[in-house]
Amino acid sequence: MADPSSAPALDEPAGSVSRTPRRIGPDDRLYVFTALAATAVALMLPASAWRPFSLGPLARSALLTAVALPCVLRVLRPRSWVVLAALVMIAVPISLEVHSNFTDGSKLNWTRDHDGGVIATRAAAREVMAGRNPYTADYTDALPPWWRTLGVNDQPSLNPLVEHFPYLPGAFLVQVPFLLVGDALGVNWDPRLLGLGLVTITAAVFARRPEAPWARASAILTLGCSFTVAFASWGRNDAIPSTLFILACFMAVQRPRAAGAMLAVAISFKFLFLVALPPLAWWVVNRQGWEALRRWWSLPAVLTLSILPFLLADPRALIEDTVLFNFGLTALVYPSSGIGLPVLAPDVFRGPVLAIATLVAEAAAVTVPWLWARRARRLTAVPVAAAIGLFLLVLPSRTFQHDYLGFIVILLSTGWLYLDHPTPDPDDLRTGARTISEGSTVAAT
Repeated sequence: MADPSSAPALDEPAGSVSRTPRRIGPDDRLYVFTALAATAVALMLPASAWRPFSLGPLARSALLTAVALPCVLRVLRPRSWVVLAALVMIAVPISLEVHSNFTDGSKLNWTRDHDGGVIATRAAAREVMAGRNPYTADYTDALPPWWRTLGVNDQPSLNPLVEHFPYLPGAFLVQVPFLLVGDALGVNWDPRLLGLGLVTITAAVFARRPEAPWARASAILTLGCSFTVAFASWGRNDAIPSTLFILACFMAVQRPRAAGAMLAVAISFKFLFLVALPPLAWWVVNRQGWEALRRWWSLPAVLTLSILPFLLADPRALIEDTVLFNFGLTALVYPSSGIGLPVLAPDVFRGPVLAIATLVAEAAAVTVPWLWARRARRLTAVPVAAAIGLFLLVLPSRTFQHDYLGFIVILLSTGWLYLDHPTPDPDDLRTGARTISEGSTVAAT
């Protein structure tokens, strides 16, 4: 929404720019306080890492670039140049980190290639290209020696990926076309490029949104904060479902079939994204009625067509890898670690207490996002609702790693777009108009 205080005074010549300093209004004070609080917390966190991808330095950087700086931009409300500056600010560190991971042979082996996001996914795609079932394959030879054993809490254990591929078929099927093109060109396709490409596309979509420049720049800075730089360039695939969900939301009105297919791929990478569907479905029904959901037929269709061949080939293998393993019901599981409740407070969250906490968290994960979406009543709030649901869903997990914060932060990036609240709502076709960042409107198509 355009800021009235930034407009020229009535007694100034047309086209002149007011030199009167902009005063901080009552609605700005909350942002000033938040910026100061985020900076203070960030300064208390460790600046150096005791090991690669440590939470402290990542959280410190994210608080400054995804919270404090956006709050300052909200108060200052710079012009459109800030959007380009934000794009540069995320492009440079991501590019440097990606180049380092792809070319720097002096880095620790395990910090260059993530097993799940790069090695196992590519190996699974190669299996299906060779006519074999990825869910019955043995990935021992595909994983390098430093990834065959996991060292958690000084207790080495076998990496479950040698036996289990924990993602739905869409996660590796989407890589097949890129591998085929890469093979034809004589280059080895790296699955990380898919996630990084989607981050780039999402940043471009943010830049072209109708919200004010400060809101678009803030969303871009949050999207490309330290968690994305570290984990998307390393190879965690969390950026893929998060960006696909955001893009699907923005395509919900005009391209629901394409949006449904994108959601199917997102769920294939993280089936936990099923919890993100209720707030999005509510928004669609609220704006277009129940009949509009029929246009999302591509979501169940893509999931069914991708899963069915492997379910028919070996139902036990598919269910064991994608369902039982993810619920910790297989013999080989990931060791307990991370920042989940049973790890942070093992003496409290165990047995019946953990079971009750899990049920409460799962119930909240379904209801709270839906309630938030209903209250916010804006499409830009739907990814935020999804982030809330996903956080509640993984909170009681014994394997909730701080790596997961990557996809939660990406979803939260649209919160800055929501806070701008342009009028009329640019995502609601019932208004008959769209508001652009400078405050003017054009007829809706």
